[in-house]
Amino acid sequence: MKMVADSGPLIHFTEIKALRLLSFFELIYLPDAVWNETVRRGSVPSREILRLGNIQNRMVAPDDVTTFLKIYGLRKLHLGETECLCLCKQLKVPIFLTDQMI
Repeated sequence: MKMVADSGPLIHFTEIKALRLLSFFELIYLPDAVWNETVRRGSVPSREILRLGNIQNRMVAPDDVTTFLKIYGLRKLHLGETECLCLCKQLKVPIFLTDQMI
C-alpha cells in the first residue's frame, strides 16, 4: 500500500515515538514542502525517516501546484497539503495522511 504524507502526522508520530508504525506502508511519498517542514527544520530526525526505508522524497513543480489550485479552486491550503494532493493525483495514490480537515 502506498500513500502520500503531510508533515503533521510525521511530526506527531515522532513526538510520541511511534514513527515506526509507518513502516506498515510499502511506500510513503513526501513532497519537498513536507520534507523541508519536517526533516530540514529538525522536527523529524532524518535518521528516523531513513530508518523506515520506505520514504521517497518527490518534487512537485511549481507550475503543477498553480494548475492544481486553479482547477480545484483550493486557496486556503498550505504548500505542504497542496503538494501532497498534487502528488496523490499525479501518482494515482489514493491515501493521503494528514491531520488537517480538507
